[in-house]
Amino acid sequence: MKGNDLMSGFKEFLNVITNPLTDLVVDSTKEVVTTIGSYFVQTFIGSFQKSIEFTVPNYATSAYIEQAFYSILNRYNQLYKKSKFELKQYSIDSLRLAKGCHNLRYRNWRIILIIEIVTNKNYNAIKYTIITYDIANRFVQQFQKDMAEEIHLLMHESVNSKLIKGISVHLDYDDVDSTEFTIHKRPEETVYISESIKDELKKAFNKFIYNKDFYISNGIPHQLNILLYGPPGTGKDTIVKMLASIYNRFLIYIDETDYKKIPGLLSALDNDRQCREFIENGIILLSDIDKFPALINEAEIDPDDDSEKNLMTKQIMNSMFGKMINILDGSGTNSGRITIMTTNHIEKFSEAFLRTGRIHLLLEIGYVIPETFRKFFEHYFRETKLPEQFKLKSDKLTIADLQAEILAETKPEEIISKYIKS
Repeated sequence: MKGNDLMSGFKEFLNVITNPLTDLVVDSTKEVVTTIGSYFVQTFIGSFQKSIEFTVPNYATSAYIEQAFYSILNRYNQLYKKSKFELKQYSIDSLRLAKGCHNLRYRNWRIILIIEIVTNKNYNAIKYTIITYDIANRFVQQFQKDMAEEIHLLMHESVNSKLIKGISVHLDYDDVDSTEFTIHKRPEETVYISESIKDELKKAFNKFIYNKDFYISNGIPHQLNILLYGPPGTGKDTIVKMLASIYNRFLIYIDETDYKKIPGLLSALDNDRQCREFIENGIILLSDIDKFPALINEAEIDPDDDSEKNLMTKQIMNSMFGKMINILDGSGTNSGRITIMTTNHIEKFSEAFLRTGRIHLLLEIGYVIPETFRKFFEHYFRETKLPEQFKLKSDKLTIADLQAEILAETKPEEIISKYIKS
């Protein structure tokens, strides 16, 4: 089911704020203890009954939780002079209330909302405490229901959206720096590859996504490494966009020009709490990985060159290769990671890199064949029929070549004459 991988995070959140109830509702004989709000509450309210407290990590998908929360608050307080639909088009950073205490309403209750920033070395979050004069059990139950409905609505919109989130990441010293943006989903019917290749990719994804317990119970690192290879212009990167669209996942671009930083970046994405949401709900794309020779092959030792500079260079390159291999093998990882690499030059890779079990799926994305030519042609020219059987004039035709004909507004009859044998 599309979006199933995202839903698990939200279910966990709802469990935290609602189950068991006694973990969330403070006993009537106790007082709420907060970092900044206790004095305010005791002075102006005195003895109160219960409170709800929850913390929202600063992860990518956690924005849905805050969007749901603020959408509910906006319903009863008119925090923003925007409709509910318009509210969802804004980033959560622009919607979030300032830290401190806020006098608000929720349904028939008057509430105080205390907002705090929680920060340490590996954690950055927003802490919300809701306090009211009479926060009965029905308050908590209603809050649970409203949050669940709002998150479900946001999830539905996300899954059915025509956009997916792209994230560009690189290392800034030892920290991951990310830039988020949106790109249009790539419909499956506009990716012109053979059905057998699509089926192999979907089979690998479904097995990985929906059988996590199998990996864990058998001591297998829960990760999927795919390498797509073939000549330029055959649509390898487009396939990755298609998969991100089908499975409603983030598309994580590795934005590094220094090969020495890439293993460290992948390791940081695995282990940094703020990046874990990216990994568990994303696809890492390492495009044209062959441009980093030190990551895909060990440096050959020239017995005639024993200069210190040469030996040091080889030592660094071989160290990087070892680190990359460890990352692919799952050393030190604690999350489900999908990594898709693309290359135009499979011949440059060492056998050690391509070993079965290290690369879980190795697929050649080749030139256009009659099957993919027909898919492409019939998508654009529904009224023009191709012969039932035909052969192509060239065995090195790419989808990029055909796409250029569409952009040039070439007539269908001319395309048939140019590429199909008479």
